[in-house]
Amino acid sequence: METTRILIRENAEKAYLDLRDVRLLCNKINTELVPALEAMGIAPTAETVKESLRGKGAAIIEQYQADVERELRRIKIPAIRKKYEEEAAEPLQNFIAIAESFSGMRGDRSAITFKDGKAFMSKAGEEAIREKFRIYAEGDQIETYRRHLEAAKALNTLMEDYPKGKEDFVNLFKTLPDGTIIPKELSYWETVCKLQEK
Repeated sequence: METTRILIRENAEKAYLDLRDVRLLCNKINTELVPALEAMGIAPTAETVKESLRGKGAAIIEQYQADVERELRRIKIPAIRKKYEEEAAEPLQNFIAIAESFSGMRGDRSAITFKDGKAFMSKAGEEAIREKFRIYAEGDQIETYRRHLEAAKALNTLMEDYPKGKEDFVNLFKTLPDGTIIPKELSYWETVCKLQEK
């Protein structure tokens, strides 16, 4: 059975900030991480990017070191081997610095997808982030919400001619011990408010 629900509120500002964080993350992946992977001879795929962001890139570091070791074993001349070993260390150090720089970044990594060597936010990821900041009423809450809106409208109508400002409405009501809300004597309106008008 499908339940009916209505959107009560959406915090667009918080959604915007989360979406911005994911976009910044994608930009950093595309401008820094992808070139670092390519410099190490590792194809930038969804899996290698994900591994780079996990545990400061430990799996990628291990893979690169194994690849370098395998290549160096083919070189029989020690001086040449040493030269290539030193050259291979530079892209690794660069990758380590970049991978570590992601640890402090915010952004929902599950919202990121990867295609044609580029990271971007998926439509489903964007919608999931927006949905996180939406508040719905469903079932019996819908009727309560409707009555709440009606009460707010009635209160706004009551306060149209109120001389102090609408936020002072609490001074026009009092609560009985049983929780019932009743109007205070109109003398408050007539005395306190009228005096402030003068």
